[in-house]
Amino acid sequence: MTETFEVGQRVKHQNRTAEHEVSYGPFTSPLGFVWYVIRNTDTLREDTARGSDLSAIPEPPKFAVGDKVTSFGDPYTILAGPFRGCTEWYVVEDADGKALSATEDDLVAVTVPDPIKVGDRVRIVRATCATSTHGREGVITSTSETWREEQGDTHPYIVRLADDDTVHVAEVERIDSTPADTYEHDGVTYDLSARYRDRDGDVWKFERIGDDVYGDFGVGAYPTEGGWTLASAARHYGPLTRVND
Repeated sequence: MTETFEVGQRVKHQNRTAEHEVSYGPFTSPLGFVWYVIRNTDTLREDTARGSDLSAIPEPPKFAVGDKVTSFGDPYTILAGPFRGCTEWYVVEDADGKALSATEDDLVAVTVPDPIKVGDRVRIVRATCATSTHGREGVITSTSETWREEQGDTHPYIVRLADDDTVHVAEVERIDSTPADTYEHDGVTYDLSARYRDRDGDVWKFERIGDDVYGDFGVGAYPTEGGWTLASAARHYGPLTRVND
């Protein structure tokens, strides 16, 4: 019995070396043979092929031994498989080391985030000796520090803040590589990477800290949570005019 193929399925022609993809079919010729239109995956050239000359190229398994998965919210590790029954199934191990079977449709891959690397923009979660920086954003400049290792509380990251200060950090969370560098207030959009001059001539630097934007003015301006918010600075000292460096 000739196997039936679907559009988009990868197939092998018995007389050709290249892989192909089914682009149309099946259809029946006047002589009663089942045919397909197949596309060469390298050249994209299409040709017809009799169904009896084609065989399916197996899709790679959805999971591999060692993969971390969940099933109905519970964590497991793939021990073996896949095996074919009425459906694909695997042998998995639960958190207590017990092995059991699970069908492929009931398993969900656990996505492991990419490791934090130099150049990533992050938000500081914990810095033991710099708690005032919690919630602030910055850029990773090192991921191999051993500071506080002797105390069992290694701070592996050095983070450069917007004011160019650096801090040793124990825990961070990656944020969008494109910094959230704009803030809208009272119909005005402020660029947080820029400086602004108030009506008295003082120059402000603003920074997003947590859920709000804070600012400070003067030489060595250092925005801190609990200081002037951008909204309060605009209200008391506005209008704020961008400084074109």
